[in-house]
Amino acid sequence: MRLILFFMVVPFVELWLILRVHHSIKDLWGPLEAYILSLGTVIFTGVIGARLAKRQGLGVWRQIQTELARGIPPEESLFEGLLVLVGAVLLLTPGYLTDIFGFMSLLPWTRAHLAKALKSRIQINRVEFRGFSRSPHAPSEGPVIDIEAKDHHSKP
Repeated sequence: MRLILFFMVVPFVELWLILRVHHSIKDLWGPLEAYILSLGTVIFTGVIGARLAKRQGLGVWRQIQTELARGIPPEESLFEGLLVLVGAVLLLTPGYLTDIFGFMSLLPWTRAHLAKALKSRIQINRVEFRGFSRSPHAPSEGPVIDIEAKDHHSKP
């Protein structure tokens, strides 16, 4: 229900803000300038957001690969990757509030704080696979799931 309410309220608030800003610009500079600035803002944030999302997404991807190569579960990096994806979608959505939250999700210094807050709100069951622990030097925490390939063609 909250999600439905969110997707109904946010577009109306965004539209109201866009129209409010448009009318303020129109009163100051004129109608043509207001249209150009309103449309330009939407296009500008979309283009800048797409470039920033690509750059930050590749950085997070490399970070995830590095952590996996070291045998460290990339929990924080996965949350940051999710925020990069959400930020990119928000920046492609027209509106000022979505742009603010989109840029906050893409900029590394604010994304790290958002990732920690998101992680603290989501309870994760920690699962450990053989040969893959929380850190290379730390003892395992929680259950261990041993996954082995079984030959289904052999007789018992």
